[in-house]
Amino acid sequence: MRALAALGKPAPDSPDLKAGDEFLDPLFRMFFEKLKLPNLMAKTDYHTLAPFVPAARLDPEVREELDRIVEVASRATPAREADE
Repeated sequence: MRALAALGKPAPDSPDLKAGDEFLDPLFRMFFEKLKLPNLMAKTDYHTLAPFVPAARLDPEVREELDRIVEVASRATPAREADE
């Protein structure tokens, strides 16, 4: 948090911070650099972090969007082969 404040950025839990670009990207880059591994946490994988956040801490907007994704996915049907 001090690093963000020193850069004039909002706190990590602030709605004004674009968490992916300004917090999570640098965090995971530094984490994997310290482990001397390639960065295994791409932005497209950030959704996998949601189950580790207590439901009460999730922003209601995030919860609504995740619920919509689940709703759409539950109605989806597999694509049929072109030959069928």
